[in-house]
Amino acid sequence: MKFIFEPSVLYFALLYSLFVILILFGMGGRFIRQTNIIDIVNEARKAEPIKAVPLWYGCVGIGLMIFGGVLGYLMPSFFVRVLHWYPPEGFGAIFYVPLFIGLYMILLHSVVNGWSRKHKHYKNMIATSMMKFQGRQTVRNMLVMTVLLAGAYFAMFYSP
Repeated sequence: MKFIFEPSVLYFALLYSLFVILILFGMGGRFIRQTNIIDIVNEARKAEPIKAVPLWYGCVGIGLMIFGGVLGYLMPSFFVRVLHWYPPEGFGAIFYVPLFIGLYMILLHSVVNGWSRKHKHYKNMIATSMMKFQGRQTVRNMLVMTVLLAGAYFAMFYSP
């Protein structure tokens, strides 16, 4: 069977794309009509400051990241070679949990304490205090961005 590319097929793709865009705009408009803007503004004003974080969080976080990465990487071969058992798909992901706990600890330490031992009292004072004041949101956003970037790097070099 011989396959050929017909330019007329692009019309179907364009029509489908237009349909999806219109549906998304309709759903977005419906969501905005049902939303109370004042509730969103009040929710955005709430700040969740972070309490004091011990200095050892950074070192322990790095250790947990290394431990979790090595553990998660070596567990599938351990199950096969030592236990002679093929674990179900996704079971090996449990062993990456220390990596994510360590990543959270590192980000928390970075936001609250920073990594520099030199005390520059007036440099970046406003930005640092705002990061501490909006600490939990900042750490969550940094954690999500880091995990998404790691997934993108994995997907970029992954060849099944």
